[in-house]
Amino acid sequence: MKRSLTCIPPRLNYKKANWSKFASRSDILTTRININTRQIDKANKALTKAILSAAHECISRGSRRNYIPYWSEELQALHEEVTEARENVEKEPSVDNNIRLKAKTARFRRESNTAVRNSWHKETAQLNL
Repeated sequence: MKRSLTCIPPRLNYKKANWSKFASRSDILTTRININTRQIDKANKALTKAILSAAHECISRGSRRNYIPYWSEELQALHEEVTEARENVEKEPSVDNNIRLKAKTARFRRESNTAVRNSWHKETAQLNL
């Protein structure tokens, strides 16, 4: 059974948001809304549209869906090396290629575990219990 591909819209990256610009822009856009109208649905749509418009202007998009706090460019490069070595083993199976794959996988796991451990220590050191 083949899965159908769905288009997932890019998520907002709240860490890179310009919050002061968002506040001023949303204030400007929401002051134009007539809240004294008897048509509450129109007022609700206008308010929602104003907030989303301000968000699209001030909050960047493209945040990773499954954000990994410890992920770095070094880990990305090591992951790509492991993927390349795995593809090489699949194309040309040999003892040497398999040894290279296992070495690259071991290095990636070691660096990944170190990054996870350091990230955990960094986050838990900030806790105030």
